[in-house]
Amino acid sequence: MSDADRARGRIVSRAVLAVTAIALVALAALVVINIRHDQREDAVAASSQAAESTLEKLLSYEAGSVEAELEAELRSLTGDFRDEYRQLMKEQIIPAATKADVTTRATVVSTAVVEPGRDRVELLVFVNVSTNSNELESERTSGARLKVTMVKVDDTWKIGEFTPV
Repeated sequence: MSDADRARGRIVSRAVLAVTAIALVALAALVVINIRHDQREDAVAASSQAAESTLEKLLSYEAGSVEAELEAELRSLTGDFRDEYRQLMKEQIIPAATKADVTTRATVVSTAVVEPGRDRVELLVFVNVSTNSNELESERTSGARLKVTMVKVDDTWKIGEFTPV
């Protein structure tokens, strides 16, 4: 084999090695992108499920038990929203519910993703709420749209905020 043939062989070997390395880097990048996509999809599914069950509990109550259930409900909330919700319940909702013997039943009708993420997901949630009280002639049903921010805290999805829209 001539020196020229050996030189060509080294060039071809290096080229094959370079192409293989580039292919491996591209494959690794695709795997990482796929894993992140899967994590985001898992987060959306888990946070949506948590939002639905939590909102139905938060927005459903009976005058006789609303105060006793408050502490359990607060465990599903996080951040400043937890304190704001506690204050709203103690200062407005519980007194009004007790006075008028209010019973509400909330049902989540639909949930849509506004902004996905691995540790924070924003949702648009459609809820129907049926209300009975001694101040109403018959049960009243109303719909609400809520922008809900779900935050992952120690592997548990909690409501970090919700606002009517």
